Amino acid sequence: MIVGGQLVDEPSATSPGTFVSVDNGVPLSATNPAGSGDWTGWSITRSLIDGLPALFARNAATGALY
Repeated sequence: MIVGGQLVDEPSATSPGTFVSVDNGVPLSATNPAGSGDWTGWSITRSLIDGLPALFARNAATGALY
């Protein structure tokens, strides 16, 4: 998730679709994929490609996809 412009990995709870809390999150990065600032204005989504997880980041202002 993106919290305060920073990308954070938040652990899930035992129930599907629920999370513990942002306080237990692990900061991953304060710099977006373009290297032009923080994660404000970006969205993250995921998919499975050949059964393996893939993450995608999209810049809402430009539409750039990483």
